[in-house]
Amino acid sequence: QMQQRLDQMKQAGSAKKEADGGRRKSRSDYDAAVKKMTEMVEDGTITREQMQQRLDRMKRADSKDEKAGDRRRSRTDYDAAVKKMTEMVKNGEMTREQMQQRLDRMKRAGE
Repeated sequence: QMQQRLDQMKQAGSAKKEADGGRRKSRSDYDAAVKKMTEMVEDGTITREQMQQRLDRMKRADSKDEKAGDRRRSRTDYDAAVKKMTEMVKNGEMTREQMQQRLDRMKRAGE
């Protein structure tokens, strides 16, 4: 019975993720999950420990999504900087060595 419920929740979660474009869960989604799982604990469907494990997994998944977004943003920023500085080198506003130094600093700052 519990396995069926887990399967239903997984299917509902994947359908919802597809419907919302795979966006990160909002605080209200998290609160709704807490409420639903609290009811499941009260019904005896799951234990409090299982509820906490599920909530921890939700938090970790959200954290991973945020970090992935930061990397994409950083890579986009880096690519834009390369393009801009390449133009500056062509225009004689900076040397190739200065460009490389700045890019190296950007890489270190992003790590």
